[in-house]
Amino acid sequence: MEHERRQHPRVRPQPALELETDRRVRLEVVDVSPGGLQVRSGRPLRPGAPLRLVVPGSGTRLEATVRRCRAVTEPGGGLTYVSGLELERSEPDILDLL
Repeated sequence: MEHERRQHPRVRPQPALELETDRRVRLEVVDVSPGGLQVRSGRPLRPGAPLRLVVPGSGTRLEATVRRCRAVTEPGGGLTYVSGLELERSEPDILDLL
């Protein structure tokens, strides 16, 4: 049985939200917690890599570190990547920021 490592409950943003990174990678937010984000992207993100995230339209900037990344085959056969990002500082009001 897999040990649950999550420290905070997860919330799925509505409507779907996209973030931009300093590397010009577009990320679709899958779920959010005060300590981090789960995102989907068309390119792999390297675990341990730091990211600067920008919330389009608001200019809000967040610092995060990639903790894990896995490839997922989509129903149509395409490949996408799901990554866990840890925020550098806890954001208790992150849902308001996003």
